[in-house]
Amino acid sequence: MWHIVVIGYLFVAVMFSLAQPSIVRALVYLAFLAVSPTVLLMWIALVRHRNRRLKQEAQAESAEAQNHAQRPSESAKPPWPPFSDGLKSYIIRRLSFLKASFFFKLRPLSPKGA
Repeated sequence: MWHIVVIGYLFVAVMFSLAQPSIVRALVYLAFLAVSPTVLLMWIALVRHRNRRLKQEAQAESAEAQNHAQRPSESAKPPWPPFSDGLKSYIIRRLSFLKASFFFKLRPLSPKGA
């Protein structure tokens, strides 16, 4: 939703800079009113997204460690293959920043003989 606001802001800032009488003044307005705030907002959004993802991963690891501590007799899963729960979920986890399930539909591998 915030991207709609950014697009509107950029439109207004670019139109304002194009209405300036000289090219130098237009470039200054474009740089300081359009490019700089947009880059700053994108950086803030990326940092917040990264921090949220790291926090969720840390919470998942702590929950997994707590579950593992409660069930010590259960053998640990081998680290390979990384997609033991399905190739689709592995790709979606790895490409979650792209929202892979939105861009293309992945189908799970069919069992042999089917």
